[in-house]
Amino acid sequence: MRIQSTNKMFTRAVILLALLAAPFSQSVQAEILCQAWDEALNVDHSLKAVQQNTAAAAVQFDMTKSARKPGVSLQAGYT
Repeated sequence: MRIQSTNKMFTRAVILLALLAAPFSQSVQAEILCQAWDEALNVDHSLKAVQQNTAAAAVQFDMTKSARKPGVSLQAGYT
């Protein structure tokens, strides 16, 4: 009986440690991925060009979308 109780406590402790460590491992993986992406952009300029083209297309899309909205103009004058 005592061995089963010890095993349960050990299992719970391992699960608790895994749950506590999970967010830290994800942030480390994300940081490593960001570093790898930055390094790839520095080495392969075609990736940088694709990234810039994508950003330009997004801006152009937003401009086109806003051009479809109705406009309001107001004029005033006196003589």
